[in-house]
Amino acid sequence: MRIFSLFLLISLLLCARRKTLEMVEPVDSLFQKGIEYLNQRKYKEAERVFNQIIYHHPGSAYLADAQFFLAETYYQKKDYQLAKEEFSFFLKNFPASKYQEEASYKYARSFLLSLPKITKDQEEILELKEFILDFKEQRENSSYLPQMESLLLEVSNRLAEKEFAAGLLYYKAGEWQSAQVYFEYVSKEFPNTEAALEAKYLLGEICWRNGEREKAKEIFEELLAKPIKEERKKRITKVLAGLPTPVVVKPPEEPPVKSSVKLEAVYFDLNESNIRLEDTVILKKNAEILKQHPDVKVTIEGHCCPLGTSEYNIHLGLKRAEFVKNYLVKLGIDADRLKIISYGEEMPVTSDEKEYWKNRRCEFKIE
Repeated sequence: MRIFSLFLLISLLLCARRKTLEMVEPVDSLFQKGIEYLNQRKYKEAERVFNQIIYHHPGSAYLADAQFFLAETYYQKKDYQLAKEEFSFFLKNFPASKYQEEASYKYARSFLLSLPKITKDQEEILELKEFILDFKEQRENSSYLPQMESLLLEVSNRLAEKEFAAGLLYYKAGEWQSAQVYFEYVSKEFPNTEAALEAKYLLGEICWRNGEREKAKEIFEELLAKPIKEERKKRITKVLAGLPTPVVVKPPEEPPVKSSVKLEAVYFDLNESNIRLEDTVILKKNAEILKQHPDVKVTIEGHCCPLGTSEYNIHLGLKRAEFVKNYLVKLGIDADRLKIISYGEEMPVTSDEKEYWKNRRCEFKIE
């Protein structure tokens, strides 16, 4: 029994010694092992080794490099969410590292690839855009500028596509004025994107259909010098050659409905288009009134305070009107009875900064 106990004690001591030897493996050797695992695409082993350096050798000269290559491990295995998080940690905590610029690019690319292709919330992609612009400003001589430019174009494409899609819905519905607001915004804010070229083309079509032939020709001539779709080129060539072109005939406008119907305005928080809780009560009342007068049609007018650019406020006013329209439709009002328009900051009710909230509104015009 004593012999067995002695044997067991020796075995435990040997195991403990072996574990201790493993723990005190030189950090440089450990780091090289991690690099070898990464080069061999043994990502699980590389992750384990780099984490071991980070957590067990926090004072080591290899700490920053281990953090970078941990992020690189996730990046190479295409786990872009984790890569984004680890590169972000590296950028914040190791600003003097030689890998800062490479990490910045790979952080930005991981950020972009971790986002869903289509998202209603643009906050994250706008954050990414700001990061790339800051990089370009602060690192004018970086060898990663071309890659960052490429990422910026892709970010702009995503932002432009969302706005273009909204404009296209209005275009297909024949609501030219609302479509025009979106297309002008896309053309101006995202000039180098595919969506901007298509938006520009449709702006030309709207001008042509509205009888603004000279303006349409100016737009079309500008587009011919750009890489547009072949079918668009053929159409533009016909227009500029003076050949007959299909014209969409608008239905005659119905005479205005004379009615004593009055609908109450709703208001918005600064830079917001979401319906406030207190205004849902007003919109429900307005919906009941419209249900009692089924022949009445309404134009929802979006307005803004003068804070921000004119283009931004036109766009924001349209979004406010669109949100109000969608809410009324959910309450049972036929969408065909509701039109929307934006006046941006052009029709304020007050110039007093303390009362700018009165300008951030949607009003209802009975037709």
